[in-house]
Amino acid sequence: MNIHSNSEKILVASTDVLHALENKTPLVALESTVITHGMPFPQNLEMAVELEEILINSGVTPAFIAIIDGVMRVGLSRDEIRMLSTAAGVMKAGTREIATAIHLGRSAGTTVSATIRIASFMEIKIFATGGIGGVHRDYLQSMDVSSDLTELANSKMIVVCSGAKSILDIPKTFEVLESLSVPVVVFGSDQIPGFYLRETQIKSPLRLDNVDDIVRIYQIRKQLWLNGSILVLNPINKECELHDFDVDEIVESSLDAAFSAGIYGQDMTPFILDNIVKVTNGESLRANLELIKNNVRLSASIAQYLA
Repeated sequence: MNIHSNSEKILVASTDVLHALENKTPLVALESTVITHGMPFPQNLEMAVELEEILINSGVTPAFIAIIDGVMRVGLSRDEIRMLSTAAGVMKAGTREIATAIHLGRSAGTTVSATIRIASFMEIKIFATGGIGGVHRDYLQSMDVSSDLTELANSKMIVVCSGAKSILDIPKTFEVLESLSVPVVVFGSDQIPGFYLRETQIKSPLRLDNVDDIVRIYQIRKQLWLNGSILVLNPINKECELHDFDVDEIVESSLDAAFSAGIYGQDMTPFILDNIVKVTNGESLRANLELIKNNVRLSASIAQYLA
């Protein structure tokens, strides 16, 4: 599929993605900021290849989404993934930045919000990621709320993650999702997970233990023309939790350091995440890798059942 504007292509889907869509075979969307901004090279490249292989080995077509030289790409080649993993000056594009990146001919890693928007346009039904954005802890000062939440409210997908990122105000994030009528499901647990931790002491709105229940709820919502993606929270495996660290304390000290350095807005999240990696001696990065892989495995099961 090619979408054109002023005689120039602005969206291109790979042959594999088009084949999956046309033949209604299992397909899962993946965001590209994990390649461009989430991890250093070569871990980012190794992770991207491993995620694709998990899906392929499960009989599911992977669809990394990115913007390359001003063209939205749905389904990347290995050469394109390698290029994004090492390229300098790559934008970080949320929904707000999609048109800007296209017009300026820039390359960009797509965040959760932009990936949801582009995947929804392509009628891809399932998206797997590590964690979503949400309400920031300094909200009363910054008024910072991620556009991920509004995209979740406006789209009609199944989004699999391990909860809101630990740097956020998790209770307020899920209060906002409730206000936006976004259905939240915790897979196999009675508590909302805390990204690096399996439990937060926040009661799950709904616990489901079977993939077929998730798919059936999605299908009923679609029949009723209800907006709002189903947000499936998949707790990190117990052996991968950051047991030995006080994550809240690390985040708060990282926030103080960011404010002292005059860091705000989009630069805040990568600064804090980098600091968490340093303080935990890389344990947070390893946990992040494991939870993303776990989420991709669950998304593959959902995609197989839905196909």
